[in-house]
Amino acid sequence: MLIEIWVKLILAAQWRLDLIGTNSSLGVVGQMQMKVVDFSVAPLAVVQERVSSYDGTIEIGNGKFFSLFRHPKGGMNRNIFLHPFQSTLWVSVGGLLIFVAVLLCATLVIRRTNQGFPFSDIALVVLDLVGLVSQQGFLAESSLFSKKLIFMVSIAFCVLLMQFYSTFIMSYQLVRPPKTINTIDQLIASPLKVLVENMSYNMDFFKRTKDPAVTRLYQRSVVPYDDVFYNVSTGIELVKKGGYSFQCETSYAYAWVIDTFTEQQICELHYITVFPHRAIHIPVVKGSPLRELFRVNLQRMKETAILAYDRAPYFIPKPKCVQKNNETTAIKMSDVITAFLLLVCGILLSCFFLLLEIIFENLWLRFVIQPNYVWID
Repeated sequence: MLIEIWVKLILAAQWRLDLIGTNSSLGVVGQMQMKVVDFSVAPLAVVQERVSSYDGTIEIGNGKFFSLFRHPKGGMNRNIFLHPFQSTLWVSVGGLLIFVAVLLCATLVIRRTNQGFPFSDIALVVLDLVGLVSQQGFLAESSLFSKKLIFMVSIAFCVLLMQFYSTFIMSYQLVRPPKTINTIDQLIASPLKVLVENMSYNMDFFKRTKDPAVTRLYQRSVVPYDDVFYNVSTGIELVKKGGYSFQCETSYAYAWVIDTFTEQQICELHYITVFPHRAIHIPVVKGSPLRELFRVNLQRMKETAILAYDRAPYFIPKPKCVQKNNETTAIKMSDVITAFLLLVCGILLSCFFLLLEIIFENLWLRFVIQPNYVWID
């Protein structure tokens, strides 16, 4: 007995998840809840707000929504010279050096109470501390045991500090920098511009989520901008350029990564989880007798690996990083430009003070020294 089955295919432009619970027949969800169709070829996730609109069958896949980006070398947009230590540690180091400077200045003031305030010696103390931190030595001489003790402790402190600092600079070339953007708040604080795949379920999730971190991401990085929604090909191309984070369904986005990224760029690829992973089902109309038929046959396909074979081209795992043992991280001019800027600022500042000293000396000689000058026969 031959049974002929006719299937009428109705195309819908969008899911129209915003119409859940209404009497609209627009989109896939609207057609399901108004029973315009019997089932949907496009799989959907079974979540709380959609339970009343259609029935699920069995899980045929798992939607993996990640925010992909090439991890910037700077991590949290910090200068390379500040990387070894956190900001609180730098503040502590600065505070400790200031405390040492105050102690040394106090020894000078106490010792020379009757000789006037030692401005030149205090300036020399500050210069010596800067020399200790930068491993350039110091010039101070003193017979006071307390002052010598403070200097010796300061030297040990600066040596240990520079040891850890220089070790990081060397390892920066030998070991890949750690990936420090691992949470949504770190993504918000990073210099990355957030992009979103132009699909309705992304917008629906942002509007329905109760997660405070996701809400902050949406309010700060998505709402204020108009050019944040892109298709997969454009979004992945922007991620490849660097400086962008692209929120998308990675099961098919990784296909673009494999085709367009180099090995180095794949190793720099990183992601954080913004959306929860969802099991997707072939949905049928609410109360449909086809539900059991789909469940039984899909389960058989799943047990015989037919479903996995069919799913493989569409659910691609993250490409692996193939790192060469002799490969080092290149340091660009932009990484060390701060050192050159500091040198230029120091040169300009020294020229400025030199000009002030010349002007002051000329004025001093002209108006203070010369009027009081008397010829002696």
